[in-house]
Amino acid sequence: MLLATVKEEIEKQNDKQTQTITETISKTIEEQLLPIKKENEAMKSEILLLRLKVKYLELETRKNNVLLHGVEETENNNLELMSTVIELFNVPCTTEQAEEEKHDWDKWELSSIYRVGKMTEGKIRPIKISCTLTWRRNEILKKKKNGKKDSYPKNEGSQSIWKVCNNKEWQTNYTRQNGT
Repeated sequence: MLLATVKEEIEKQNDKQTQTITETISKTIEEQLLPIKKENEAMKSEILLLRLKVKYLELETRKNNVLLHGVEETENNNLELMSTVIELFNVPCTTEQAEEEKHDWDKWELSSIYRVGKMTEGKIRPIKISCTLTWRRNEILKKKKNGKKDSYPKNEGSQSIWKVCNNKEWQTNYTRQNGT
C-alpha cells in the first residue's frame, strides 16, 4: 500500500511538472511568435495596398488605349503604320466636319502603336493605339460617336470599326493569360 501511494504521488508530480513545462514552453513560443504574427499582418496589409496600387496603375495605363479595326495591312513597319494612322486621323470624312473641326495629329500624340495578334492571310489585325493625352483619345471617341456609321474614312472593301479598350475586357484577357 505504501508503494501504491508513493507511485500515485510520483505520477501526480510528473503530471504537474509535465503540465508546467508544457505551459512554459507554449508561453515562450507564443512570446516568440507574437512579433512574427504582427509582422505577418503588416505584410498582408502592405500586400493588399500594393495590389490596389498595381490595379490602379494598370487601369491608368489602359485608359488612353483605343483599338482600330479594319485598316488594311499595307505597312512594312511601325513607322509606316504610325504615318498611316496619322493620315487617317487628319483627313476629315465630310466637308461639314472639315469646317467644324481641324485635325492636326502629330507623332508625339501617340505613345505606342502596333498591330495586335498574329499575322494571318485573309484576316486584318486590329491596331492598338495609345494616346499620350486623354483629351485626344476622347476626341477620337467623340468623332466616332458624333459621326454616322463610319466617322473616319476607310480603305476600299474594309470596314472601319472603333472600339475602346474596355478595362473589364483587358482585365479578363490579362486574367486568362496570367491565370491570376
